[in-house]
Amino acid sequence: MRITLGTSFKVANIKYNVRWMTDVEEQVDAECLGSSEASKSLIKIRRGESRNTTEHVWFHELVHTVLSALGREELNSDEGFVDGLAGLFHQAMKSKRGNLYDERETGI
Repeated sequence: MRITLGTSFKVANIKYNVRWMTDVEEQVDAECLGSSEASKSLIKIRRGESRNTTEHVWFHELVHTVLSALGREELNSDEGFVDGLAGLFHQAMKSKRGNLYDERETGI
């Protein structure tokens, strides 16, 4: 089965929309590759990065939404923990056959 990153997903039965950022104005700063806004049920991911980077950023923002849903703000604010966990999830999914998302759906 092919997994796609797509334009939405659910965590704790809450639908999160994914906005694929294209304009510089949408970015918090030049270093920002993604962001999570639990109050808006939204994650943003910058387009134009490598497939591997984009996938990692998607998992990073997913971990933020999961920790928020669990009420674990102390872990959610620990970017090292979030990035490490995201990297392990990404590695696990990459070790399966196939790609994580369909480029036709995301435009990446």
